[in-house]
Amino acid sequence: MTRNTLASVGLLVCSVFAPSFLSAQEAVYVVRHAEQANEAEDPALTSAGQQRADMLAEFLRDARITGIFTSEAQRTRQTARPLAEALSLTAVEIPRDEVDHLISAVRQQQPEGRVLIVGHSQTIPLILRALGFEDYVEIQQSEYDNVFQVLPRSEGTPLVFRYHLTLPPEI
Repeated sequence: MTRNTLASVGLLVCSVFAPSFLSAQEAVYVVRHAEQANEAEDPALTSAGQQRADMLAEFLRDARITGIFTSEAQRTRQTARPLAEALSLTAVEIPRDEVDHLISAVRQQQPEGRVLIVGHSQTIPLILRALGFEDYVEIQQSEYDNVFQVLPRSEGTPLVFRYHLTLPPEI
């Protein structure tokens, strides 16, 4: 089995058992935007970034996502776009420095949903902490492959799974 197949099986298992022990959202998926073109103020995705965005859409296609949230940055919107289009959803944009507003919007707009949040290397630790995950998470500037699946529980800290979406080697 490939890593993506194993991750899909994990998503399926979590999807089947999640409703019995969750409160609030059934699941929240948190990812960093895909590879960006340069260090400009608002860079677009590279071709590798677009490939990763497509891979993310395929990875989450059957996860029953009901809402998508991004920052105002072009690269987060482009990362979310393939999944949003596949599911006929419109992503909600919330400024990257408003993590509390983001979490509040997720809870208000998707109180029992399955949500994708596309953020930034600096905001993902803050988002995970706001969702109740107590462990420290650091996203390196060169890391674009993390997918965090957060499963809230009625008591205690949420369950958090970390997947890696690895691009195929260039031929």
